[in-house]
Amino acid sequence: MFRSIHILLILWLHATAVAFAGGERDTVMIAVLNLGYPVNSVLNAEDGNIYLTGAKGLEKRNASGAFEVVDELQTTPVFWTGSELVDGSMWTHMFKVDPFLPGEPWRRYFGREEAYSEARIDSTRSLVCDGYRVYEMEFRSKEGVFMEGKSIRGFRWVEGELVANSYQGIFRGDERIPGIEFNDGAVLEYGDGVISMGQYVVRWTKNQPEQIELIHWPDSLNQNAGPLYRRRDGVVWKDRIWWHSFDRFGVFEEDIWKVLTTEIDVFHAIPMDDRLLLSTRNDGVWSFDGERFDSMEWPLGIEYYDVQAVDEERYLVATNRGLAIADQRTGDFILRSIDEGIPSASVCAIEVDSWGTYWISTFSGVIRYSLEHGVLEHHLPLVEFNRFSHAKTPDGKIAFGSTGGVYTVAPTPPVWPEEGEPIAWLSWMFAIALAAVLLKGRLNANKMRQQQEEVMERQNELERQAFVAEIRGSIYRDLQGASVDAIAQELGMSRRTLYRKCADFDIKPSNMIREIRVDYARRLMSRGEVTFQEVADRVGYSPNHLRRMLNGEE
Repeated sequence: MFRSIHILLILWLHATAVAFAGGERDTVMIAVLNLGYPVNSVLNAEDGNIYLTGAKGLEKRNASGAFEVVDELQTTPVFWTGSELVDGSMWTHMFKVDPFLPGEPWRRYFGREEAYSEARIDSTRSLVCDGYRVYEMEFRSKEGVFMEGKSIRGFRWVEGELVANSYQGIFRGDERIPGIEFNDGAVLEYGDGVISMGQYVVRWTKNQPEQIELIHWPDSLNQNAGPLYRRRDGVVWKDRIWWHSFDRFGVFEEDIWKVLTTEIDVFHAIPMDDRLLLSTRNDGVWSFDGERFDSMEWPLGIEYYDVQAVDEERYLVATNRGLAIADQRTGDFILRSIDEGIPSASVCAIEVDSWGTYWISTFSGVIRYSLEHGVLEHHLPLVEFNRFSHAKTPDGKIAFGSTGGVYTVAPTPPVWPEEGEPIAWLSWMFAIALAAVLLKGRLNANKMRQQQEEVMERQNELERQAFVAEIRGSIYRDLQGASVDAIAQELGMSRRTLYRKCADFDIKPSNMIREIRVDYARRLMSRGEVTFQEVADRVGYSPNHLRRMLNGEE
């Protein structure tokens, strides 16, 4: 009886220690141990070692951080009583109580209802097990959360003060500008003034911040009541304010909203060193150098939220389909999503640090990303971040706007994976699924099989999306001469290989060519600027053939 009470007390103390592990610190996932087989528990023992149990048995962590098998038969979870390792399954059988108390902080961190175990490596690192994989966690100084509880859109620090547009109004520090209960555009610094864009356009000077001016524009439906304003957003580029509002794009000079084009339906503008990239609702992304508009020829049907230039010809792109790598030299547009460790397919914003790694916000947390190595770190899991919402703090930290405030992270020198260490997140997911049958009484084989099938389905869908994007890009690059043979040649494969791969993904390339040509023709005709003959010429059809296609006769 006393031994049982002693064991329960030890377990309670361990659970309490786990509960305080994160404390007021930023808990960062820095690695997933790619062991290649399922693990069901980790623990600190009083002999000073870290143990884990799993498919290979009981293993002990050595000085180099690797695990060595010490008991091949001990595959079920164990815990340390102070003098010995006790088999958890035997304890459950004897006392009808699960000795592994759930780690509530880790449930909140990972968002899954599991019984987590933790083993502290040192004062700043832990190993955490969710019952079948092991994560290496690092505890860092907790960074600030500003405007907590408010859904943040555009923001920036102006002379040390945070100015933020939110769904609750415009804030300067903790004070809301009276009379405006909602604003969702960028915050710009221009000359000696600050301009808040969005549903309202509000301006004040830095030396007279109390004198707030509401800027009207000619197409306002009501000059006095705010709710009827047409949203207007913009950026500062080359010392000028470039604005966009639904189907218009232009420049704001001398308090005049000058319109440059009504043909590009811009919903976000992203300044580069030598150009603006204009993300549109239906026509992909366009490049504007101050005079000309040129299509980037990225796939249609994707929403583009942010872009970082990697070099003169490559870009890292935040989209609603994942994180994309676009190469203008080769025409490649590669999407990476959940299967590569990105926490959500909705990628919101990108910032780069002084080490050349990228900090990326998503609908479910922030990751640190390397083009060479993939995901390096996970921060702020399960926090839902907003699109177009990021900035640098006055002291050089990186900040992202979320549905619950502005969160900051402080970049530290990256820890690069050791040479030869597997980076592909999918590999360990498959390894776990395939090795599930090795666990006796701990893992449900049917559940793991279902998880494996779901992973494969997601991977197939991602590959299908990327392949469709390649085909669409090939078609748009030569709409007049588009053909199955031309697509195959551009993608570097034979006609037979193309058809076989298309069959695998239930794609018909000839149908895609026809649909894209007809859709493009309809858009050209809706603008009313070219004749029907010119429309037919641009899409590679004769006028009679195009007319039959538009009428659905073919």
